[in-house]
Amino acid sequence: MVLLVLTSGLFVGCQKSKLKGLVPAEGVVTHNGTPVEGALVTFGPKTATGEAAGATGITDAQGKFKMMTLDPGDGVYPGEYFITVSKNIIEGGLSREDDWARMNDKSGEREKAETPEQTVTHMLPRQYEEIGMSGLEIVIPPEGKKDITLALEGEIDDTPQQISGPKR
Repeated sequence: MVLLVLTSGLFVGCQKSKLKGLVPAEGVVTHNGTPVEGALVTFGPKTATGEAAGATGITDAQGKFKMMTLDPGDGVYPGEYFITVSKNIIEGGLSREDDWARMNDKSGEREKAETPEQTVTHMLPRQYEEIGMSGLEIVIPPEGKKDITLALEGEIDDTPQQISGPKR
């Protein structure tokens, strides 16, 4: 579901013109009272309207974020949103160069090669990554909202988890 929201935001980002009607949306993310740096904040519209569009923001060292729909910090449309917050470290797997080489290999030899294991480490409680489980929602008024507080609580399981394995 988060992928769908992000994908819709990327599609909107491909348009050349500025979006009209966006308002500021910014705030801070904390986990157990400590600011979170490098978290991805995603707003997914609750209803599909003509102006419904997902938005994202990345937190800075103080946990502050500014939402963007098309351009950095341009804001969101007023309305109701589900919110997810994630911070993950992905290691292993194929590099972009390796992946590109496999796609362009005509001999089929690279395709037969083993794919390195890939792991993800969740740096925030996983419940906040999923719209149905995060419990985070917001209404952005027509004038925008500059004091959003996303106070995350809970334990982190920072054990690296396999997300892909050797492939032949």
